[in-house]
Amino acid sequence: MSIDKLGAHLEAYIQTLPTIIALRLCGRFGTGPQCHINKLPVELISAIEPFIVEPARAVALETWSSHYRCFEVKCDMVDDHFTHEEQRAMYLRAKLNERPQKERYPFTHEIVAMETEEHRNTLLTYVDEENCWVPSHGRKGLSWVKKVNMDLPTCIFNEHQALMRNHFGIDVWTSNVQLPRLRATRAADAWRQDLHRQTTVAYMTLPNIVPAMPVNMGTVATEASLRRFPRALNLLGLEVFVHPAQKKAVDSAPTDVQSSGATDVGDEKTAKWPQLVLLTRSHDANQ
Repeated sequence: MSIDKLGAHLEAYIQTLPTIIALRLCGRFGTGPQCHINKLPVELISAIEPFIVEPARAVALETWSSHYRCFEVKCDMVDDHFTHEEQRAMYLRAKLNERPQKERYPFTHEIVAMETEEHRNTLLTYVDEENCWVPSHGRKGLSWVKKVNMDLPTCIFNEHQALMRNHFGIDVWTSNVQLPRLRATRAADAWRQDLHRQTTVAYMTLPNIVPAMPVNMGTVATEASLRRFPRALNLLGLEVFVHPAQKKAVDSAPTDVQSSGATDVGDEKTAKWPQLVLLTRSHDANQ
């Protein structure tokens, strides 16, 4: 799974669930002068639901993706850490500092250009020199760990495990994976070279299938249980995604377990999901 999309869509699902339930109940059983949607066809209710869920997904995904980019050290030093208003104010300060002391005032907003290369380069230089992006970067990275680290009670997949089992019949398994350090090809990316990089991989699993040492794979999942995965993907608006950090391991895994509901991954027509994969995680209290 794409972990940021999975987390964001689950968050949106939980947030909009009361509204969706109310819509369905009013459509079937609503009475009284304040009930305007009673006796609507089920097909029409189903067509309305995406207009409730999709905006919530977009808002949640913006936050999740921004935090994920910080965790992977892929964030933009300006756009991921400052609002447009904050960028405008920083640009004004940067241009003000470029002027000789006696020419700094009066200073008008007319000097602020639109989104040009000069505008962005000025901002990047100012943000880098002042290190004013660092607090935001640290907060977002810590927030990400709290959201997805399954050793912590704040993990969304721990907090809502009962809901995921009741609604989808699945669990989510996550693990942080080390990434190689980046080699900057541009001066603007030099700061990335010194930062520790990780990513988070995620898989949907059947509940209570957690192998321990010695490994005993036990009973193979049934055809009925495997149908839970495409249903969960459909309800959460997700698609199968294999992180590049895991692609080599997954490509070499056996594909003994397949179902009629299996999904192709990209152009890999032979890689069918769901499939049997052994998942292991080393415990690190500092992650």
